[in-house]
Amino acid sequence: MRASAGYKITKGLEAKFWVDNLTNTRALTEGDTRGDQFRDFSTVAPGSLMIGRTILPRSFWASLSYSFK
Repeated sequence: MRASAGYKITKGLEAKFWVDNLTNTRALTEGDTRGDQFRDFSTVAPGSLMIGRTILPRSFWASLSYSFK
């Protein structure tokens, strides 16, 4: 879950703020999609770690941008 807000300071200057992972959950965004091709699952111990990309902990971001229009 993400929340964001922005504010236009002047015609060309804008500030933005956002928070990623509001619930601070731990999860995988994707698993090891090619693992079946290269791994013998009969040798993997129950509860052992598998390859995957995790969701990062809650993080806060800010940006300031200027447009030369």
